[in-house]
Amino acid sequence: MANEKYESFVSRLQQEYIEDGVDAPPSPKIPESSKVKRKDAIYKSEEFAEFWRKIF
Repeated sequence: MANEKYESFVSRLQQEYIEDGVDAPPSPKIPESSKVKRKDAIYKSEEFAEFWRKIF
């Protein structure tokens, strides 16, 4: 488990870039929400069922 929040890490890393005289990459953006659509042809296939059995 990380000791540091991601936002703190990014902020510190950005500052290190600036101190080194390098153009810092842009800060990450909060991802937009999107809907997930299951592909039933894959989900209901025997290959997927076998794959799932191997995992658990």
